[in-house]
Amino acid sequence: MDLQSSQKQAAADILRSHDSWIDPSKAYLETALWLSDLSFVKLKEVDFVICSRIEDHLDWPHVFYPDCNNEIPISRDFDEECDDMICEDCCRYILPNTHQKQRFHLLSTNLNLEKIASWFEDLLSSSKLIWRRAAEGVYHISSQGSIVSVIILDLCTDAVHLTVDKLRIQPTILIIVRENIPNLPLVLPIVKMSDLFCEHKTLNEILCEAAIPELIANVSTQIFPIISLPIISLKEVKPKLPKKILQLKFSHGVVYINDIEVVNKRATLCVSIFRVLFKQFLNDFENDVPLEKHIPLSIEKIADRLTFHSEITDLEQQIRYPLNKMQRTIKEKLANQLGLSIKRDDVIQTIGWPELTCKEHGYRLNPFTLVLKK
Repeated sequence: MDLQSSQKQAAADILRSHDSWIDPSKAYLETALWLSDLSFVKLKEVDFVICSRIEDHLDWPHVFYPDCNNEIPISRDFDEECDDMICEDCCRYILPNTHQKQRFHLLSTNLNLEKIASWFEDLLSSSKLIWRRAAEGVYHISSQGSIVSVIILDLCTDAVHLTVDKLRIQPTILIIVRENIPNLPLVLPIVKMSDLFCEHKTLNEILCEAAIPELIANVSTQIFPIISLPIISLKEVKPKLPKKILQLKFSHGVVYINDIEVVNKRATLCVSIFRVLFKQFLNDFENDVPLEKHIPLSIEKIADRLTFHSEITDLEQQIRYPLNKMQRTIKEKLANQLGLSIKRDDVIQTIGWPELTCKEHGYRLNPFTLVLKK
């Protein structure tokens, strides 16, 4: 791949990393755009400001909560002379001509693994080596009188090729695309795909590193026990998975799920919206409404039920965006703190209207997963 020397390190970082970059350098941005044009990565770019930031001197006197570090997305053509914004966490209006806040640029990348696999196979074809694809992400290559197994970890979908017995049949090399080197129970040559892509190493050089993996003493005989499937008798009945139950508590303006705080009372707009959904949730139970017929509320109805509904001027920004953020935040907090397998709709459910097309949506608290806790 023909890269300028200044681009090689940036390309290697982008290909290896799961991270996002805030205000990336010009070299990183140009390299990311170049990789995107070649379809190796998919880019997502977002501009945002931070609600309470002491460096924003002109805005600081207007801050409600000095510790509100909410990132507020703005459009690329945001005009401080005439556009305003609202922080959905602390419900602060940031009006024109009062903020002059520093803008940040967030660059996120998602790897296109199919394109990377295609590029690697093109590299094999151009090398004039004899090779074949044994499975997804697994290649057998003839090199120096022997057959070398090359396994691209991020692309390999068949766990059989990752067992120790299989790996020790012939010289093997493990290629990783991302920085996700596993704890291996054997000595195995590992090569970064970015080294090939950026021409730090050639294909012939990595093939010369191939060797039959040697077991490390006193370790398991599986490389990836998570991937390995247990042997199950055909007569064995799989246990029924327990029903997912989430305990909801709404106390003093704070929302708890399984005793984890998921919506703080400081986020007054979010709390107010949640309270509207909570009242509808209680009303449906009091009236013995079947679970599948619990009433969803459109963003228009939610706005009408807010005590400060006259201040709602942008339904998308002031109602739908906080709802979406609560869904995302609840999912992430419960997953991180409790290790629960939580779906986005397990607490605040987005559903299509029963009597209209699916293009219109309503929101409700999920009656199938939530129980109240005093």
